[in-house]
Amino acid sequence: MAELTTVTDHINTLNTLFSQLTPMEHKIEDNERVEILLQSLPDSYDQLIINVTSNATTLVFNDLTAVVLEEENRRKNKEDRLASSQQ
Repeated sequence: MAELTTVTDHINTLNTLFSQLTPMEHKIEDNERVEILLQSLPDSYDQLIINVTSNATTLVFNDLTAVVLEEENRRKNKEDRLASSQQ
């Protein structure tokens, strides 16, 4: 995932790829989806990845996507507040 790509777009792309593999009888297990998402996030998400992986014994893809989307939203709100305070 490029830094300028939104997490929503990235997750949608991953889900599309996962769906395309299903008819080929190659089901990607949830733990593999988690690993693919974690490894594909940009470096700016390193701290989030450390926090998520160190606090959970088992990660579920849907739960992880919710956490990553929440983090993206938090960052966007922080940028918006910073931009409005500079005006």
